[in-house]
Amino acid sequence: CLNMFMDEKYLEIPKKERDLFSAHEVLQMKPVWERENTYNKFILANAWVMRYLPNAYNQEIKKMEIKKLKNKKEVRIFPNYSITQLLNYCEAFLKKLQLQYMKKRRTTEIIKNAYIRFHPHDARKWILASYHKRLKDLKL
Repeated sequence: CLNMFMDEKYLEIPKKERDLFSAHEVLQMKPVWERENTYNKFILANAWVMRYLPNAYNQEIKKMEIKKLKNKKEVRIFPNYSITQLLNYCEAFLKKLQLQYMKKRRTTEIIKNAYIRFHPHDARKWILASYHKRLKDLKL
């Protein structure tokens, strides 16, 4: 399910959202596309999940090989613009178009400069309520 898009500068889940539900979401997430070890950075930036799911977090840490990033020379298409700069301009333009299109259709989507989350039905509340009920039923 492609329901979360994140900027590599914003890999850490906000503090107010750190709970068992988010920890599970972090550890079950798999990147569709990445470069420069972004997924590894994401896992390390969210080390708080270890409080909720230590075994699963440790498995993810064992899987990853943290590599030092190599500085790559930027490829230039035009003398004064790099590919990254051109893509950033295109992305900003397309973002404005998309937000304009979505204006009348928005429901529970979270749209920030650094991330977009498409969760039409926030499962956090009912999943955590169900979890706590089961713990209570088991007298744990």
